[in-house]
Amino acid sequence: MTNVFNLFVSKDLKKYWINADKKNFDKNLIISMNKFLESVDYQKTSTNHKFAIIKILKVIEKYNNKESADDFQFNNPNFHSDFSDSTISELIKNFDNNQIFGDLFKIYPSLKSEHSIKLNILNNLIYNNIKNKKIFSLINNLNDKTFIGNDEIYNNVDGIKITQEKLRTLIEYENIEQLINSKDNKILEIGSGNGRMCECIFSCNNKVSKYILIDIPPALPSAYKRLKLSLKNKKISYAIDVTDKNDLDKVIQNNDIVLLFPNQINLLNHKFDIFLAIDCLHEMKKSTIKEYMHVASKISKKIYFKVHEDAHVPFSFDRLSVHNKDDYSINQNWKQIFKKRSLFPSNDYEIAYETK
Repeated sequence: MTNVFNLFVSKDLKKYWINADKKNFDKNLIISMNKFLESVDYQKTSTNHKFAIIKILKVIEKYNNKESADDFQFNNPNFHSDFSDSTISELIKNFDNNQIFGDLFKIYPSLKSEHSIKLNILNNLIYNNIKNKKIFSLINNLNDKTFIGNDEIYNNVDGIKITQEKLRTLIEYENIEQLINSKDNKILEIGSGNGRMCECIFSCNNKVSKYILIDIPPALPSAYKRLKLSLKNKKISYAIDVTDKNDLDKVIQNNDIVLLFPNQINLLNHKFDIFLAIDCLHEMKKSTIKEYMHVASKISKKIYFKVHEDAHVPFSFDRLSVHNKDDYSINQNWKQIFKKRSLFPSNDYEIAYETK
């Protein structure tokens, strides 16, 4: 029943936007949404994703990014509270030398008590799994202004503010870091979300010179705002209006970070060292995945993606398995660098290939 309701509501994204009270929407979000709704990207956006956009925009419209307990979203890297066997299996393998958070039962004003405690316990489990790893030493490089939510949802451990977004980003970065093995790396990320990985990489690694983020609103303008706040020493261009290859080439040459809509990927003349796709491919139809992988094979040397082990693409007949290369259009000539079950959520896999 929920899926049928989602299908019905998602058709009214344009209608919702016309009628929305935009007083809590910043200028960049309004410009981006207006352009997106008239773009080819809107036509290619899935029904399920359109419904998700409506939910996010309604939260911003009503609360100006401060979500109520009833409207709080848990399907993002900031707040994940799923205690199923499949999502925590890797976290509970080792219980030796565990440290229990002093604020394990901390209740957050914007969350229900149940969700607050679940979030604290999950953060505690993840923390104990990575606290002795080299990667954890980088947590102090992550900016509290951007890696902590508006409602200050975090655990305090020895003076360090712990959030799930920090921990999950470090888990992913640990694997991505091994792909950055030379100077002057150029990275392209599709489905870049709120820009957390871009921020992490520039905050923790000096071998990256260019970073292109590709997504749609409201994620893309949110990432721009975040990166402008956290990476003040970087030149950042929000270039969704560029329509010419030569013009885009100049923008990339003159900036460290460039944010684009998906359709602009076809304007790229640059070659990239790494192509990233985190938590997005398993939401796409096979035909869309094939398009992105074709582009990746032409313009990048390495590909990293993180996906569910098994996924059913909403409102389609497509089912995806990480163990079936055809499902993700993996070229048989690509050399696999690694394929590993993610620490959290444990029903995700992190995979990397060398394409050249």
